[in-house]
Amino acid sequence: MEPKEWYYRLGEQTFMVSTKPELLSHDFIQDSFADPIMYWAKPVSSENLKIMLDNSCLVGLYLKSPEPLPSSESPVAPLQSPFNFTQIGMARLVTDYTTIAFLTDVFVVPEHQGKGLGKWMIQCVKELTDAMSGLRRIMFMAKNAPHAVKFYEELLDAKVHDQERSQVVFMSNRTAGLDA
Repeated sequence: MEPKEWYYRLGEQTFMVSTKPELLSHDFIQDSFADPIMYWAKPVSSENLKIMLDNSCLVGLYLKSPEPLPSSESPVAPLQSPFNFTQIGMARLVTDYTTIAFLTDVFVVPEHQGKGLGKWMIQCVKELTDAMSGLRRIMFMAKNAPHAVKFYEELLDAKVHDQERSQVVFMSNRTAGLDA
């Protein structure tokens, strides 16, 4: 799948969602995995992180710095932005890009939560999965909390699958007219 980028302006700040692997901050990902908010994850070895990233579609959420990078003697490469982007969030799809996608590791740093950025990032993920024409199912697990369930029901048209008493719920989105 070709890399994609989306931009969003909020006040004076510009945010970007991108699937370009070269923009990912391995330190950010490892720090996110160590954050108690991502209770389901933990940091992995550098080798395993590389394998994970090579075999997933990782969507990065970035904040653009207010100033361009200092000019240097070498011109900016045509595909390189003259601005610095700092990673502030992510969502990962484990997928074959054809029939199935498992959404995991959705995270936005606390100082940028509550601004609608997580919602926007998931809308970008939905645009990616909508482009996978043969996709049968998007699966994921979410905290069994009304706000979390509602978030994914609204954004991904997902349904909870028979786990009412658990702290985590399995959710999925059916497409291609599959039976229940």
